[in-house]
Amino acid sequence: MVVQLLDNALRIEVEHGTKAAFPEGFAAFVRAHGLSRATAYRHRERVKREGRWQARSRAPRTRPNATAQPVHDRVIALRKELSPDNGADPIRAALLTEAT
Repeated sequence: MVVQLLDNALRIEVEHGTKAAFPEGFAAFVRAHGLSRATAYRHRERVKREGRWQARSRAPRTRPNATAQPVHDRVIALRKELSPDNGADPIRAALLTEAT
């Protein structure tokens, strides 16, 4: 809720200036709403840069340890080929047999 209030105030600041959004000053606004100054200033810069505050994805941009796509595709194919009761052990055995 406080983030929403801060977002609205920061949009007003972008459009109309600091005095319109924070008549008593930004630091006073932060203190009055119990925000940490570091967080508030970080959000302020982000709103200035991006136009508004919104949550970002927390997913990693890359997955260096992810299973290679050909291996992933072969595992999916083996799941379909083997009976539904087979689990990881038969799939692993089939992959090792194919690798040799």
